[in-house]
Amino acid sequence: MKLRMPPFSWRPAQTISTGDAQIANRLTEWVIQHERVSKLAPVVAMGVLSIVFYGATGFWATLAVIVVHLAGIFAMQWVTTQYNRAPLVERGHPKWWQWHAAACGLLGIGWAFAALMWFDPASLGAQYLLVCVLSVVGLGMVYLRAPLLMSCAASVGPPITAMLTLYFNTADTSNGALPLLLAVYALWLAPCAIFLRKHHWAAAKLLADNETLIGALKESRDRSEAAERAKAQFLGIVSHELRTPLNGILGMAAILEAGDIDANQRKAVGAIRDAGEALTVIIDDLIDLSRLDAGKAEINIQTVSLMRVCDSSLQMLRVKAWEKKIDLTLHLDPLLPPLIRTDAGRLRQILINLVGNAVKFTDTGHVTLRAEPVAGDPSGVRLSVEDTGIGIAPAKHGNLFAPFTQADSSTSRRFGGSGLGLA
Repeated sequence: MKLRMPPFSWRPAQTISTGDAQIANRLTEWVIQHERVSKLAPVVAMGVLSIVFYGATGFWATLAVIVVHLAGIFAMQWVTTQYNRAPLVERGHPKWWQWHAAACGLLGIGWAFAALMWFDPASLGAQYLLVCVLSVVGLGMVYLRAPLLMSCAASVGPPITAMLTLYFNTADTSNGALPLLLAVYALWLAPCAIFLRKHHWAAAKLLADNETLIGALKESRDRSEAAERAKAQFLGIVSHELRTPLNGILGMAAILEAGDIDANQRKAVGAIRDAGEALTVIIDDLIDLSRLDAGKAEINIQTVSLMRVCDSSLQMLRVKAWEKKIDLTLHLDPLLPPLIRTDAGRLRQILINLVGNAVKFTDTGHVTLRAEPVAGDPSGVRLSVEDTGIGIAPAKHGNLFAPFTQADSSTSRRFGGSGLGLA
């Protein structure tokens, strides 16, 4: 992936766009939150150098170096504490990177003061030791503070400048290896800091883009779930509201059918009754679907007679089967137990939907409900429906339990229904 060079600015909160400013503020937060890591190694290095150079510089010089260094550490700790206490809306203020740069400058001055106090012009080994320690500390500072270039420069600039100045003023200049190493090291740190800032910027931008995408996905999910809940609530309300006038229509049709009417009138009343019953089935399906979507479907497990549940389910469909002149039969395996534990109402509803579909799509022949034991499970029951109807193409099996779906549009026009029975 090709990395875009971030806007080059000593002031990260004043970049060219709002998006870049947000990324810069994120990098400021990252640097400040990792200061506890950047303080540990310099403290250890300062302690080691204090022990090594104590004999050469004495107590007061060593104490002065430690005090100056501790002042920088306390300043950085104060900045970190104030930042963590600040509200999130105030963490994008430019004062944070300014205060951080000032604290880094104080730490850099502490290392420069250490170089002034511990630099021994007569001991080349002491010079190399001091340079090596300062180089390692400076490299760590660049790695952790590269996102903030001013803080990075304030950390490593003073000690390197102090070492070069001391060498050219007091050291034996016949040995040019040390100043050459320092010069190369300083020139190498600058592109390293820019390179690291570039990668920090790319990582922060990727993280910001991911958070934006996740937020958009969550918002889309919430809208979808709200729409589903509204749909389920609407279906439930409308279905219940339709029941009242529909029950009145079916009741009046039953009264008319029981009265003294001629054959044509009885046929018309029968058509009203059949249409009302078909509409009742659709409304019941909508109510069940809304309950399932709302997560309010209840299961009532009890001990029931398997034969009674199956037989009562078929009884509700025998008139339809008789009208279509098809055989509707029940086959119970003799090995099945007479009683089972299940939700009789839900099981009856499933059987009515399955057998009702078989009766609806069968014009001649038979429809058989079979109950058989499950191999390897003595308490299990396998229920299946066999019919001689039109069948379902294998390509449509995947849509079998999808709501508002039928095999094709011609099926809906010919046989009716909403496609909710199996859903």
